[in-house]
Amino acid sequence: MMVHGYTDIEVSVAPSKLMLEAFLDAGKKSELIVYKGLAHALHGSAARTEMLGKAADLVVAALK
Repeated sequence: MMVHGYTDIEVSVAPSKLMLEAFLDAGKKSELIVYKGLAHALHGSAARTEMLGKAADLVVAALK
């Protein structure tokens, strides 16, 4: 799972899109979540809470 703020001026979303494509081309399960209107750190947003919940779900699933 990769998460990116669309308005991130520190790191463009383009490399994340390329990485997603490379993972999928290699037959790996992957997901890219892009939050429009948010920057690099996703500070103080509901998106940050959502992202942390999804990350926790991935860890729990991996431990099963």
